Amino acid sequence: MSEHDGQTYRPKYHEDLVHSEIMLPPNVPKEYADRATLWNAVELSEKGQKSQLARMLKTLLPNEWSYELAEKVVRDYVQRNFVEKGMCADWAIHDSENDKGQHNLHIHVLLTMRPLTENGEWGAKTKKVYVLDENGERVPLIDKKTGQQKVDKRNRKQWKCQTVESTDWNSRENAKMWHKDLADTINATNEQLGIAVHWEHRSFKEQGIDREPTA
Repeated sequence: MSEHDGQTYRPKYHEDLVHSEIMLPPNVPKEYADRATLWNAVELSEKGQKSQLARMLKTLLPNEWSYELAEKVVRDYVQRNFVEKGMCADWAIHDSENDKGQHNLHIHVLLTMRPLTENGEWGAKTKKVYVLDENGERVPLIDKKTGQQKVDKRNRKQWKCQTVESTDWNSRENAKMWHKDLADTINATNEQLGIAVHWEHRSFKEQGIDREPTA
């Protein structure tokens, strides 16, 4: 149940759940291993109404895999790519089935957005850093009216600053790396099992293939 609005939220497709698990970095409070405690803490850490609470990753897995193998491979993948970087990961394996009896083994990974301090407290998503010139020196903040460097009420000199992300978790390069790592992991596992199916993380456009993607 959400402590923010008092509502209870349940997964839409809980009936096809194979396995679910929460993985935490070592500096995170142990009570966050409880799903409700973790996400209530995430929600309470955000002040803005439009704040993004989590990042969702959803992807298919080979239907030829056993549930036990899928669990082992996904746990290793989540640990390497997310938990070791400082994210809390709430992940689940599902095996849905359509009206023709065809299986669809897949995973959902829900990731926290804020870094955590060494004390296990939620840190800031962004931080301010000084703008530096070509010599690595701070750039003065100039008052347009006087042409002089601005000072604050305590007569301290002011310097140009810019806001940057506290982590690189939102970078497009990271997203590409995560998808490539998963495809590489799947292909390596398939090769060990003798499954002659190659998984490709790149889109048709990135591969230079003139074809519309199918569902």
